[in-house]
Amino acid sequence: MLSQPDRSIRQDRQNLMPALTSAPFRKRFCLSGLLVLQVFCASWADTDHSQPSIIAFESFKGQTVIPVSVGAGSAHAFLFDTGLTQGNILSADLARALDIKPTRQVKLSDSSGQARAVDVAMIDTVSVGPVTLHNAPFALMPLPAALSRRPDGPDIVGVMGAPLLKDAVVCLDYQNKRIMRWSPAATFSAGQRRRLPLEFLHDQPTITIDIDGLRATVVVDTGSNGGVQLFPAFARAHDLGTKYPGLRQTKSLSGHGQISQSYQGTARRVTLGDDVKYPNIPLAIIPQSFPPAWGIDGLIGAGFLSRLAPCLDEPSEGFYWTP
Repeated sequence: MLSQPDRSIRQDRQNLMPALTSAPFRKRFCLSGLLVLQVFCASWADTDHSQPSIIAFESFKGQTVIPVSVGAGSAHAFLFDTGLTQGNILSADLARALDIKPTRQVKLSDSSGQARAVDVAMIDTVSVGPVTLHNAPFALMPLPAALSRRPDGPDIVGVMGAPLLKDAVVCLDYQNKRIMRWSPAATFSAGQRRRLPLEFLHDQPTITIDIDGLRATVVVDTGSNGGVQLFPAFARAHDLGTKYPGLRQTKSLSGHGQISQSYQGTARRVTLGDDVKYPNIPLAIIPQSFPPAWGIDGLIGAGFLSRLAPCLDEPSEGFYWTP
C-alpha cells in the first residue's frame, strides 16, 4: 500500500461509498487476483499419490511466490493466485526468450466483465516442485513492474492460477512457507481441522464469514496481501463508515500500477464457523472488483489467511482451517 497522510474524514466518510463506487471496476490483477481467463484446464500429475506434494514458497509483499519450470528450463518465480480462475499467465518477455509461440487467442476478462483478446500458448510440460502440469494453457501478456520487480530476488514472470486446485486439496502452511497438495483429494485427512463450505461463485472460491456481527461472502484470494477487504456495495449497505469511525483514507497500488482510493481500519473480531473468533484483523474498503449481483462482498488475503493454515478442497467444495 502507498500510505497517505491521514485526512480529516468526517465529511469524507459521509461520501465514502459513492467515492469508491464512482470509479470503474478495478482490475486488481494479482495483488487481489481477479482476472478470469477463459481457457480449458490442463491435467496435473503428482509424483507420489501416497503423500502430499510439497511446494516450497517465498513471501513477497505478503504474496505467495512459487518456483515454476517451463518446459525443460530452470525454475522461475511465479505468484500463486487462487483468484485467477481457470488459467495461468506467463510474461510475454519470458515467452519470447523461450521462443514460446501463441497458438490461439482467448478473452481475458476483468471482474466487470470487460474482455480483451490475449495470446495463449500451450506448453507441453510445466513443473511446480514435484507437481507437473501437462498441456498447459498460458496467457502471454506483459506483467507490470509494480507486480513483477523484486529488489532482493529474481523478477516474477508469471502467475499460476486456480488450476493448481483442480481435483486436489491444497493447503498453505504460511509458518513453514510450503504448499501441500493432495491429489487425488481422497488421500487428504482433515484431522483436527475445522470445515466450512467452499462455494465457487463465478468460479471464485468463496466462504462466508462474520465480521463484527455482519455476514459476508468473501473470495479466498492468495493473490491478495490484505486481511479482510470489503467492497463499497457491502460497505454502503451496512453503513461501515459509521460502524468503523477510525477508518483512514489511503492510496492503494494495484497490480496494474493503478493508484486508487481505499479506506483502512481494523475489524474487532472475525468469526469463522459458529465460534472460532480472531481479533484485530486488518480491514479495508477497496474499489468494487465484482458486480454486486455476483453476491461477492469482498476478499480475504494473506493478512488473514496466514493465521488459518487454510486448505481448499475443490472436489468436495470444502474450506478447512486450523483454529
